[in-house]
Amino acid sequence: MDVDWTPPDAPPAVRDGSGPDESFTTNGTQLTANWDPSTDPHSDVVAYEYAIGTAPGLADVRGWTAIGAVLSYTATGLSLTAGQTYYWGVRARNGAGLIGPASWSNGILYDPNPLTFSPSPPGKAASPPGLRLYPNPAQETIILEVPDSLPVSEGYVVDAAGKVVVVFSVTKPQQRLSVATLPRGLYGVWLPPYPVLRFLRE
Repeated sequence: MDVDWTPPDAPPAVRDGSGPDESFTTNGTQLTANWDPSTDPHSDVVAYEYAIGTAPGLADVRGWTAIGAVLSYTATGLSLTAGQTYYWGVRARNGAGLIGPASWSNGILYDPNPLTFSPSPPGKAASPPGLRLYPNPAQETIILEVPDSLPVSEGYVVDAAGKVVVVFSVTKPQQRLSVATLPRGLYGVWLPPYPVLRFLRE
């Protein structure tokens, strides 16, 4: 009789959110993640376990919990802290009961309302030199200047309630964003983890 002494491999990647990797959430009671399947050539993967922590490798928010042979999961009943980044850990268990090493996500920031946060809330970086937006107020277009050295690739336009109304890929060192279709009011451009750049759409 063959005996499996080798645990399954770690999942190749763990992504925050239900699809492509997400960098922030406005929901303070649940988090979702998805991952690539682990492999085990001897006794197959029969289940996964997940944990959530405030740092990779730390299961201080949700301890290791079995969830079956699924590739995505939503953890509910959480009480998240605004401005804190959370990390998913996922590991596999094979048919012999052996548990493999964990892979961790790159983190998701809980920001209940990015437009109303203070200039540098806990857990966020201060606004870097050279990051600016103009004109303000704006009517048709805003110009966003982003230093080449800034490690950001995706940005968001949020309304006064903190709802994301536009998602865009960041073009450095300068790009034009059309705001002509937005209703008049207060908005912000957010490049996580940096503070929101507010502007008035006239």
